[in-house]
Amino acid sequence: MFKYSYDALVYYGEDVEKSIKRVAKYNYNGIELVGEPDDYDAKEVETLCNGNGIVVSSICSIYNEKRDLVSPDPRKRKDAINYVKQVADFSSQVGAPVMIVAPSACMKTKGWEDPEARKNGSGRWKVFERVENMRTRWV
Repeated sequence: MFKYSYDALVYYGEDVEKSIKRVAKYNYNGIELVGEPDDYDAKEVETLCNGNGIVVSSICSIYNEKRDLVSPDPRKRKDAINYVKQVADFSSQVGAPVMIVAPSACMKTKGWEDPEARKNGSGRWKVFERVENMRTRWV
């Protein structure tokens, strides 16, 4: 039997109680929460889900310019790793069995360039060369 969950990102910024009640009203089995742990009280989420007969099915991590796992900037990568840890802790607190991890921001249309490579003209960041080499082996 299929189970259905609704992504709360559609109503991001809305009070979590309203989102949970809406999801339950339309007979979804669960809700996928936005991966911003500081926006939630885990105990409140658990109480609201239990009271409305749904579960937190997953947490959708949100990556941006400041936290990007593939950034050439080590500070941004470190911030992203710390963020992943916070989302993992939050997932555990609300009982979510799934935590979505993407290496970089969705809808990013341009790859990162290594700032040092740009200065000395040596080209793109090495990770892209590795990915391109792997892709040619898979074809």
